[in-house]
Amino acid sequence: MTLKLAIAVKTYPDPTQTPATEHIAKLFGGESVVLCRARHPELPGTRPAFCLADHRPGPALRLADHLAAPFEHGRNFLRNHNTHPPTGSRRRALEGFLRAQGVEAILAEFGTEASFWFPTARKLGLPFHVYFRGHDATAYLETPRRAPRRIRSYRAMVGAADGIFAVSQFLLDQLAARGITNPNAHVVPSGVDMARLRPAPKEPGLVIAAGRFIDKKAPEITVRAFVEAARAHPGARLEMIGDGPLLAPCQALARELGAEGKVIFHGHRPHGFVEERLRAAPLFLQHSVIAPDGNQEGAPVAIQEAMAAGACVISTRHAGIPHLVEEGVSGFLVDEHDAAGFAGHARAMLDDPARAARMGQAGHAHAAREFDRAALYRRVEAVLRASVARRAGRPAG
Repeated sequence: MTLKLAIAVKTYPDPTQTPATEHIAKLFGGESVVLCRARHPELPGTRPAFCLADHRPGPALRLADHLAAPFEHGRNFLRNHNTHPPTGSRRRALEGFLRAQGVEAILAEFGTEASFWFPTARKLGLPFHVYFRGHDATAYLETPRRAPRRIRSYRAMVGAADGIFAVSQFLLDQLAARGITNPNAHVVPSGVDMARLRPAPKEPGLVIAAGRFIDKKAPEITVRAFVEAARAHPGARLEMIGDGPLLAPCQALARELGAEGKVIFHGHRPHGFVEERLRAAPLFLQHSVIAPDGNQEGAPVAIQEAMAAGACVISTRHAGIPHLVEEGVSGFLVDEHDAAGFAGHARAMLDDPARAARMGQAGHAHAAREFDRAALYRRVEAVLRASVARRAGRPAG
């Protein structure tokens, strides 16, 4: 049974959010419509989308909206502990779009977006699901001044939703610790395209790190650890793919350590480039930590992709990563900020490429069993279909 799904995101299209982009393109044959708050100014969308930025009321409606807004905000607060969903003419336009498109269910990518769209779904009686991925279940709920309000909003939304997904059990546990639960909860990693990530012949000494240069990735530790591990391996090189606020400091660090030729910074590259380099790499590094603002990983897609590509993974005991990497089988994990241990495992794998290859093969086999995106999408679709079936014949709202 097919299903007409609306997928809610912050910005559309957004090439930096690969899992959400893949959901839009692949779930239920790619026939979903999109709900967003803003459009990417330079990238064309490929399917019907309702963007709030496109629906600014004219002068006559603006006055009526202002008069009605306090009542709508008050009702949303009492029912949903939420005061910022679409109201007035924007709400009516959104409802008209959902009806015209024949939408049967809504899937919100990230809890932060779910809070925004949930009141409309509830009003129309549409099945509503939320996908938690990392920041939305960790740092977002820890900002001292805003955390109590956000937690109340999440409790109302998640408790009344038809179901929730999380990329790791860790995130469900983080939510539950704050009293945010739903009996229809599912752990479904983002997954990888196993057909595209078949291992290729490995380039000796190639080490890859891929991801944003941000606090929770601790890229400076990765640079230092690699330089230390590679002292006895003049042919080894670390290629780092991605950009972000810590890119320039990492480039400066590589110069300071005299490793400009051994640490290569590619910057942001298309996903196909990332896949090609992962397929060639015998070793993948990611030193994830809890960021100063509380931000944490969910289940990093880059690690899943590295395993699928047959790379031995060295990472940290952080968030959902221990559920991805089998220690001593497909890779090694160290405690957060254990730079010496991180470097030691990298050195051992550079010293013993045959062992690294065996661990990469074990990781590929694990990924085929656990991270195959096609199988994971079928699980998500089954949950959504079941929710629609449960609603059949039930009064809306």
